[in-house]
Amino acid sequence: MIKRIYIEITNICDLHCPFCEKNHRTPESMEPAFFHTVLRQAMQITPHIYLHVQGEPLLHPQFDEILSICDQEHAQVHLVTNGSFLSQYPDLLSHSCLSGIAVSLQSASARLAEAIPDYYASILSMARRASELGTVNVDLRFWRSEGITDPNTSWCLEQLHEEFSFEETSRKNSYAIMRRVYVSFANDFTWPSAGDADDTQGTCLGARTQLAVLCDGTVVPCCLDAEGQIPLGSLKKESLGDILNAQRYQSMVQGVEQHRLVESLCRRCTYRTRFDH
Repeated sequence: MIKRIYIEITNICDLHCPFCEKNHRTPESMEPAFFHTVLRQAMQITPHIYLHVQGEPLLHPQFDEILSICDQEHAQVHLVTNGSFLSQYPDLLSHSCLSGIAVSLQSASARLAEAIPDYYASILSMARRASELGTVNVDLRFWRSEGITDPNTSWCLEQLHEEFSFEETSRKNSYAIMRRVYVSFANDFTWPSAGDADDTQGTCLGARTQLAVLCDGTVVPCCLDAEGQIPLGSLKKESLGDILNAQRYQSMVQGVEQHRLVESLCRRCTYRTRFDH
Protein backbone atom coordinates (compact mmCIF):
# COMPACT_ATOMS: atom_id res chain seq x y z
CA MET A 1 0.00 0.00 0.00
CA ILE A 2 2.71 2.50 0.93
CA LYS A 3 4.15 3.98 -2.27
CA ARG A 4 6.53 6.58 -0.86
CA ILE A 5 8.34 7.36 2.36
CA TYR A 6 9.51 10.85 3.25
CA ILE A 7 12.77 11.04 5.22
CA GLU A 8 13.57 14.40 6.74
CA ILE A 9 17.37 14.49 6.92
CA THR A 10 17.34 17.95 8.52
CA ASN A 11 14.68 20.33 9.84
CA ILE A 12 16.97 23.35 9.43
CA CYS A 13 16.27 25.83 6.63
CA ASP A 14 18.01 28.98 5.40
CA LEU A 15 14.76 30.76 4.52
CA HIS A 16 11.57 31.93 6.20
CA CYS A 17 9.03 31.53 3.41
CA PRO A 18 5.59 32.98 4.17
CA PHE A 19 3.80 29.86 2.90
CA CYS A 20 5.78 27.40 5.02
CA GLU A 21 4.64 26.26 8.44
CA LYS A 22 7.56 26.68 10.83
CA ASN A 23 8.22 23.72 13.07
CA HIS A 24 9.05 24.21 16.74
CA ARG A 25 11.21 21.14 17.08
CA THR A 26 14.86 21.16 18.13
CA PRO A 27 17.00 22.02 15.08
CA GLU A 28 18.95 18.93 14.08
CA SER A 29 20.24 16.83 11.21
CA MET A 30 20.04 13.07 10.94
CA GLU A 31 23.35 11.26 11.39
CA PRO A 32 24.37 9.32 8.25
CA ALA A 33 24.63 6.02 10.15
CA PHE A 34 21.12 6.40 11.51
CA PHE A 35 19.88 7.52 8.09
CA HIS A 36 21.30 4.29 6.66
CA THR A 37 19.32 2.29 9.23
CA VAL A 38 16.13 4.22 8.42
CA LEU A 39 16.67 3.86 4.67
CA ARG A 40 17.17 0.10 4.83
CA GLN A 41 13.90 -0.33 6.70
CA ALA A 42 12.07 2.02 4.34
CA MET A 43 13.44 0.17 1.30
CA GLN A 44 11.80 -3.03 2.53
CA ILE A 45 8.49 -1.28 1.83
CA THR A 46 9.16 0.98 -1.15
CA PRO A 47 12.17 2.18 -3.18
CA HIS A 48 10.64 5.65 -3.54
CA ILE A 49 12.31 7.88 -0.96
CA TYR A 50 11.52 11.59 -0.70
CA LEU A 51 14.13 13.70 1.10
CA HIS A 52 11.62 16.16 2.44
CA VAL A 53 9.28 17.10 5.23
CA GLN A 54 10.68 20.38 6.45
CA GLY A 55 14.13 21.91 6.34
CA GLU A 56 16.46 22.30 3.36
CA PRO A 57 18.12 18.92 2.62
CA LEU A 58 21.14 20.48 0.90
CA LEU A 59 21.95 22.16 4.22
CA HIS A 60 22.75 18.76 5.74
CA PRO A 61 26.48 18.88 6.57
CA GLN A 62 26.99 15.41 5.09
CA PHE A 63 24.56 15.63 2.20
CA ASP A 64 26.89 13.94 -0.30
CA GLU A 65 27.35 11.04 2.11
CA ILE A 66 23.57 10.75 2.46
CA LEU A 67 23.18 10.47 -1.31
CA SER A 68 26.06 8.00 -1.54
CA ILE A 69 24.23 5.78 0.94
CA CYS A 70 21.15 6.03 -1.29
CA ASP A 71 23.32 5.07 -4.29
CA GLN A 72 24.59 2.05 -2.38
CA GLU A 73 21.07 0.89 -1.46
CA HIS A 74 19.70 1.53 -4.98
CA ALA A 75 16.99 3.86 -3.69
CA GLN A 76 14.92 5.98 -6.05
CA VAL A 77 15.37 9.38 -4.48
CA HIS A 78 13.15 12.38 -5.02
CA LEU A 79 14.87 15.51 -3.74
CA VAL A 80 12.75 18.51 -2.71
CA THR A 81 14.77 21.71 -2.35
CA ASN A 82 14.38 25.48 -2.33
CA GLY A 83 17.39 25.67 -4.67
CA SER A 84 19.57 27.90 -2.49
CA PHE A 85 22.61 25.63 -2.58
CA LEU A 86 22.38 23.85 -5.92
CA SER A 87 25.47 25.66 -7.19
CA GLN A 88 27.49 24.15 -4.31
CA TYR A 89 26.79 20.63 -5.60
CA PRO A 90 28.03 20.57 -9.21
CA ASP A 91 28.17 16.74 -9.13
CA LEU A 92 24.63 16.33 -7.80
CA LEU A 93 23.34 14.71 -10.99
CA SER A 94 26.09 12.08 -10.91
CA HIS A 95 24.34 10.22 -8.09
CA SER A 96 22.63 7.17 -9.55
CA CYS A 97 19.92 7.21 -6.87
CA LEU A 98 18.40 10.49 -8.03
CA SER A 99 15.22 10.08 -10.05
CA GLY A 100 13.62 13.47 -9.41
CA ILE A 101 14.47 16.97 -8.20
CA ALA A 102 11.67 19.34 -7.24
CA VAL A 103 12.65 22.99 -6.80
CA SER A 104 10.27 25.32 -4.99
CA LEU A 105 10.61 28.51 -7.04
CA GLN A 106 7.94 29.89 -4.73
CA SER A 107 10.77 30.44 -2.24
CA ALA A 108 11.88 33.40 -4.36
CA SER A 109 9.44 35.43 -2.26
CA ALA A 110 11.73 35.03 0.77
CA ARG A 111 14.87 36.27 -1.01
CA LEU A 112 16.42 39.66 -1.66
CA ALA A 113 15.44 41.00 -5.07
CA GLU A 114 19.08 41.51 -6.11
CA ALA A 115 19.80 37.82 -5.47
CA ILE A 116 17.05 36.48 -7.74
CA PRO A 117 18.89 36.55 -11.13
CA ASP A 118 21.79 34.42 -9.81
CA TYR A 119 19.34 32.14 -7.96
CA TYR A 120 17.30 31.63 -11.12
CA ALA A 121 20.43 31.06 -13.22
CA SER A 122 21.74 28.32 -10.91
CA ILE A 123 18.42 26.48 -11.08
CA LEU A 124 18.23 26.73 -14.88
CA SER A 125 21.82 25.54 -15.16
CA MET A 126 20.99 22.41 -13.18
CA ALA A 127 17.77 21.86 -15.16
CA ARG A 128 19.58 22.12 -18.50
CA ARG A 129 22.23 19.62 -17.40
CA ALA A 130 19.52 17.26 -16.19
CA SER A 131 17.73 17.57 -19.52
CA GLU A 132 20.93 16.80 -21.42
CA LEU A 133 21.69 13.75 -19.27
CA GLY A 134 18.08 12.51 -19.44
CA THR A 135 18.24 10.53 -16.20
CA VAL A 136 16.50 12.83 -13.70
CA ASN A 137 13.11 14.55 -13.85
CA VAL A 138 13.14 18.19 -12.71
CA ASP A 139 9.99 19.85 -11.44
CA LEU A 140 10.03 23.65 -11.06
CA ARG A 141 7.19 24.31 -8.65
CA PHE A 142 4.85 27.25 -8.18
CA TRP A 143 2.50 25.68 -5.66
CA ARG A 144 0.89 28.71 -4.01
CA SER A 145 -1.27 30.80 -6.31
CA GLU A 146 -1.44 33.74 -3.91
CA GLY A 147 2.36 33.97 -4.01
CA ILE A 148 2.76 34.20 -7.78
CA THR A 149 2.01 37.93 -7.59
CA ASP A 150 5.10 38.37 -5.41
CA PRO A 151 7.61 40.40 -7.50
CA ASN A 152 10.47 37.91 -7.13
CA THR A 153 8.30 34.90 -7.87
CA SER A 154 6.56 36.52 -10.83
CA TRP A 155 9.95 37.51 -12.26
CA CYS A 156 11.07 33.87 -12.25
CA LEU A 157 7.84 32.76 -13.92
CA GLU A 158 8.10 35.51 -16.54
CA GLN A 159 11.67 34.47 -17.34
CA LEU A 160 10.53 30.90 -17.89
CA HIS A 161 7.75 32.06 -20.22
CA GLU A 162 10.21 34.19 -22.18
CA GLU A 163 12.74 31.39 -22.60
CA PHE A 164 10.52 28.35 -23.11
CA SER A 165 7.29 27.10 -24.62
CA PHE A 166 4.98 25.53 -22.06
CA GLU A 167 3.70 22.21 -23.44
CA GLU A 168 0.79 20.59 -21.63
CA THR A 169 1.42 17.14 -20.18
CA SER A 170 -0.89 14.38 -18.99
CA ARG A 171 -0.47 15.64 -15.42
CA LYS A 172 -2.83 18.36 -14.33
CA ASN A 173 -1.25 21.84 -14.18
CA SER A 174 2.11 20.50 -15.35
CA TYR A 175 3.95 21.79 -18.42
CA ALA A 176 7.08 20.51 -20.16
CA ILE A 177 9.70 23.14 -21.01
CA MET A 178 12.60 20.80 -21.84
CA ARG A 179 13.08 17.06 -22.03
CA ARG A 180 12.28 15.79 -18.50
CA VAL A 181 11.99 19.34 -17.13
CA TYR A 182 8.58 20.60 -16.05
CA VAL A 183 6.89 23.63 -14.51
CA SER A 184 4.01 22.74 -12.23
CA PHE A 185 1.27 24.55 -10.38
CA ALA A 186 -0.96 23.19 -7.64
CA ASN A 187 -4.01 24.04 -5.60
CA ASP A 188 -3.44 25.96 -2.39
CA PHE A 189 -3.67 24.25 0.96
CA THR A 190 -3.28 25.27 4.56
CA TRP A 191 -1.22 23.44 7.14
CA PRO A 192 -3.42 21.71 9.72
CA SER A 193 -3.71 23.71 12.90
CA ALA A 194 -5.75 23.97 16.08
CA GLY A 195 -8.00 26.60 14.55
CA ASP A 196 -9.17 24.57 11.59
CA ALA A 197 -12.47 22.74 11.23
CA ASP A 198 -12.96 19.59 13.28
CA ASP A 199 -14.54 16.96 11.01
CA THR A 200 -14.93 13.32 11.89
CA GLN A 201 -15.71 12.04 8.38
CA GLY A 202 -13.30 11.89 5.47
CA THR A 203 -10.45 10.01 3.88
CA CYS A 204 -6.85 10.66 2.87
CA LEU A 205 -3.71 9.03 1.48
CA GLY A 206 -1.71 9.65 4.64
CA ALA A 207 -0.61 6.41 6.36
CA ARG A 208 -2.15 4.39 3.53
CA THR A 209 0.16 5.31 0.64
CA GLN A 210 2.80 7.39 2.40
CA LEU A 211 4.72 7.73 5.64
CA ALA A 212 7.24 10.25 6.91
CA VAL A 213 10.23 9.93 9.21
CA LEU A 214 11.26 13.11 11.01
CA CYS A 215 14.94 13.83 11.58
CA ASP A 216 14.76 12.58 15.18
CA GLY A 217 13.44 9.21 14.00
CA THR A 218 9.76 9.82 14.77
CA VAL A 219 7.45 8.13 12.27
CA VAL A 220 4.35 10.13 11.28
CA PRO A 221 1.61 9.35 8.75
CA CYS A 222 2.30 12.12 6.25
CA CYS A 223 4.52 15.03 5.26
CA LEU A 224 2.07 17.61 6.64
CA ASP A 225 2.61 16.47 10.22
CA ALA A 226 5.53 18.87 10.60
CA GLU A 227 5.33 18.94 14.40
CA GLY A 228 5.07 15.19 14.88
CA GLN A 229 1.57 15.44 16.36
CA ILE A 230 0.77 11.86 15.35
CA PRO A 231 3.86 9.99 16.57
CA LEU A 232 3.36 6.42 15.42
CA GLY A 233 6.65 5.38 16.97
CA SER A 234 10.39 6.07 16.95
CA LEU A 235 12.92 4.26 14.78
CA LYS A 236 15.46 4.87 17.51
CA LYS A 237 13.45 2.57 19.79
CA GLU A 238 11.60 0.12 17.54
CA SER A 239 11.53 -1.18 13.99
CA LEU A 240 9.36 0.21 11.21
CA GLY A 241 7.66 -3.17 10.95
CA ASP A 242 6.67 -3.08 14.60
CA ILE A 243 5.35 0.46 14.21
CA LEU A 244 3.18 -0.52 11.25
CA ASN A 245 1.82 -3.52 13.12
CA ALA A 246 0.95 -1.46 16.20
CA GLN A 247 -2.62 -0.58 17.12
CA ARG A 248 -2.36 3.17 16.51
CA TYR A 249 -1.25 2.82 12.91
CA GLN A 250 -3.69 0.02 12.16
CA SER A 251 -6.61 1.98 13.65
CA MET A 252 -5.72 5.05 11.62
CA VAL A 253 -5.57 3.11 8.34
CA GLN A 254 -8.81 1.28 9.03
CA GLY A 255 -10.44 4.58 9.88
CA VAL A 256 -9.53 6.42 6.67
CA GLU A 257 -10.50 3.36 4.62
CA GLN A 258 -13.94 3.62 6.24
CA HIS A 259 -14.03 7.42 5.86
CA ARG A 260 -13.54 7.93 9.59
CA LEU A 261 -10.92 10.35 10.86
CA VAL A 262 -9.44 8.79 13.96
CA GLU A 263 -6.65 11.29 14.68
CA SER A 264 -7.41 14.85 15.76
CA LEU A 265 -4.81 16.36 13.40
CA CYS A 266 -6.53 14.69 10.44
CA ARG A 267 -9.84 16.16 11.54
CA ARG A 268 -8.32 19.63 11.36
CA CYS A 269 -6.53 19.13 8.06
CA THR A 270 -8.09 20.75 4.98
CA TYR A 271 -5.65 19.13 2.53
CA ARG A 272 -7.55 15.86 2.82
CA THR A 273 -10.72 17.51 1.46
CA ARG A 274 -9.31 17.15 -2.05
CA PHE A 275 -9.91 13.40 -1.70
CA ASP A 276 -13.62 13.87 -0.91
CA HIS A 277 -15.69 12.57 -3.81
